Amino acid sequence: MFSWGRSRSVDDVERYRRGYPGKKDDPEANENLLFYRNELKSKPKGDYVEEIHKKWFGEYRLLERHHGFIQWLFPIREKGMNWESQPLQKFEAKGIREDPKAMKRFVKSYRLMLDFYGMILIDQRTGEVARNTKNYEVQYENLEESSHNWLRVTRILKSLGEMGLEHYKKPLLEHIIREMWRDHLRACLRSLKDYWIPVVKSAEERRSLLAGLKSPPKTETLAENGQGENGNVEGKADRDTKNQGQTQSVNGKGDENPKTVLVEFLRGLLKNPGDESYRALKLDEQDEDTQSALRNCGFVDDGDALRLPIGDKADEGVRLLLAKLDPADKAERTEAREEVAVESKRPTK
Repeated sequence: MFSWGRSRSVDDVERYRRGYPGKKDDPEANENLLFYRNELKSKPKGDYVEEIHKKWFGEYRLLERHHGFIQWLFPIREKGMNWESQPLQKFEAKGIREDPKAMKRFVKSYRLMLDFYGMILIDQRTGEVARNTKNYEVQYENLEESSHNWLRVTRILKSLGEMGLEHYKKPLLEHIIREMWRDHLRACLRSLKDYWIPVVKSAEERRSLLAGLKSPPKTETLAENGQGENGNVEGKADRDTKNQGQTQSVNGKGDENPKTVLVEFLRGLLKNPGDESYRALKLDEQDEDTQSALRNCGFVDDGDALRLPIGDKADEGVRLLLAKLDPADKAERTEAREEVAVESKRPTK
């Protein structure tokens, strides 16, 4: 069983949960809205939100040391430590919530920070979170040792609520509790109890989370390495069957077996490495499952497209994903690797 000290900042939490009674909007303060419309750079030493998503994802040293971006990515109605940012106004939050492109950017910001913390969003609809098997050990350690990140998590949770994603809070905190029972993130316990759980607005959900601190969970949620943000998830309590493969779709081929479609797509990419139709895919033509799988095998955001950089390292990521999806294809992949090796040894003219 976990234990903890007395709760703090009760007044701050109450004001947040009650919507900051008496707090009035400044009708001229619209910088958060402009930022999420990609019309204003964050300050200081920041960038447009889409540039941050493209250039800062996975840049853990930068995300750790830069202290002026978090207030822009996750605005709340309180003044933060960055004096070049502004508190969120209610009309701004409404404007962001009602703008599909702005909300898509906000969810990307959430994915960026989850990755920084060693986690991934595996279900954008429910907000379910799992450990990122590629980086969680190092990033969990950083989260435990860098207490300023605990303040960031509090801000993120509050901002989720402001942006209409209140239902994202509980899955994130349930994941953290599961990890604590696995002897991870224990240093965050005080923040979890005194700050993170209290900003959940539902009293019933708060009670459920607190109960999770007193007895180990009956199920676990683990993302399979290389399966992507919507890949296999073992032990999900409300899952009727355990899906042992990718459930992806490519370019709207919904009537076919989704796994077969993705396998054929990846094979085509390896056979036609110079074909731009494989290397660059329009984001608006790919569902979330497909985007997640492709990102995990090397595709990166490039404006309105997902693009796979040319190079052996990127192609190897595709081969690894293909190996997981279709183990029976081993001979074909081995032959392809051998051809690449032979080709590389030929003298150039």
